[in-house]
Amino acid sequence: MNSDQLRTFLSLAKTGNFSRTSEQMSVAQSTVSKRIQELEKETAQLLFVRDRAGVTLTGAGYAFWEYAHQMVNMEEAAYERMRRTNRFSGHLVLGAVYAYNQLYMTDLLRTFMVQYPDVSVRIRSAHTSVLLQEIRQAKLDIAFTHHPFSHPEFICQCLTEDDVVLVTDAQNQSYAQGIRYDEIKELPLIHTNFITTTTYHWLFPRSHQFQLETEVAIDALPLLRGEQWYAFLARRLVTPQLASGELIEIPIRGALIPPVQYYVIYRKASLEQQIVKNWLTML
Repeated sequence: MNSDQLRTFLSLAKTGNFSRTSEQMSVAQSTVSKRIQELEKETAQLLFVRDRAGVTLTGAGYAFWEYAHQMVNMEEAAYERMRRTNRFSGHLVLGAVYAYNQLYMTDLLRTFMVQYPDVSVRIRSAHTSVLLQEIRQAKLDIAFTHHPFSHPEFICQCLTEDDVVLVTDAQNQSYAQGIRYDEIKELPLIHTNFITTTTYHWLFPRSHQFQLETEVAIDALPLLRGEQWYAFLARRLVTPQLASGELIEIPIRGALIPPVQYYVIYRKASLEQQIVKNWLTML
């Protein structure tokens, strides 16, 4: 099988239509059909179910999809690394959830770049779900996530954890002495995804809706100033604001909010790469 076949397979799996795949790839529809037929012949598996509405993946097609992604991404990564060899001896692609990137990556990068000036590094910030998908597709060498990942081909280790605190503007004294956990659902809360799913369902009714949500936790900080908003954030993220008196922590009575955790995830096979081992020794 070749990369043209794999890319055609992935495009067809996404579009579910031969003509749309033909348009996206700028090839004749007969070429798309031929590539899929050759791939099915080579794998000895029917990869798509065909009907008048289009095509859908078979069970074998679903199983092959992830590996097709990995092979295409590994090919792209290989070309990318070769392009960089003129100046750098190695290339590392890291993915991190926004909070880990904000709180920890700067110091790690400074140390690493000083020790290994001949290595280039690319940083990708995203949510855990995206990072897990991308490291499985071989788009990342190492991922830093909020949640663990169990897979026989990967190593997953908990690096650290941080308290989750309820904070608000220091001028907002309504609950400065504390709040019962069952009152939290009544607060004008900025949802930042820092509380676990289990805690979320414990604190809020199933039908609960937030007026204000932010995908990146640090974006909640300016929204807290001079307003009556509250937010659950990692303590380390708001330590400067708490120390300066800009924000205050609201004690929660009758409950303990679980900490946010940070995990490092990488392929077992990647330990054969010295550049990966060098990064991991700093953690």
